[in-house]
Amino acid sequence: MAEQGWIRKHILKTAIGTIVVLALTAIWQRALTLAFLKLIWHGIVASIRWLNAPVTTHRYLWWLGVIVEASILVWFIASIVSAFRKPTLRVQITWKNYRRDELLGYLWRWGWTFDNHIDTDSLCPHCLTCDRMIPVDPHNYGPCIHTECGCGANYYDQQSRGELFSKVVTEIDLRLRNGGWRSVVERQIGQVGSV
Repeated sequence: MAEQGWIRKHILKTAIGTIVVLALTAIWQRALTLAFLKLIWHGIVASIRWLNAPVTTHRYLWWLGVIVEASILVWFIASIVSAFRKPTLRVQITWKNYRRDELLGYLWRWGWTFDNHIDTDSLCPHCLTCDRMIPVDPHNYGPCIHTECGCGANYYDQQSRGELFSKVVTEIDLRLRNGGWRSVVERQIGQVGSV
């Protein structure tokens, strides 16, 4: 029996106290909201009355102030919105990003040496269909490529390895000089971004 008195005294009192506090808080918030809206309404009414009153001041100064304040408000809101937008990836494209291209019926990949030349050791053709590396016979002076890719594509080139690689390096050099590399890199970056 002593426990029931304690429960009534402490727990119910606390629950009732919580309900009372919540009710008072809700009433206070409603009163503040209504007071704020009433203040806004009075401001609007006062502005309309001022505009309808006889001219006692220069209204163009008032309109200038409104325009300046509205501009500042729009700039402030735009800066907040742009701060919460997802940042976009901005890639600075240089000619060093040009590392692959479709040349002479193959997809070629290569790297650059420290002295800004094409690394011919990394220069290799790939299948246009499945992107597998196509083996090139470095010792054969006849046709250097004669293979069927795993995807079923046939590749045959009658040039020697030196002739083929020389043509590819010349074509890469031409695209570097005339700026054709830029559209290739932008297209490749666009394909990566859309995935």
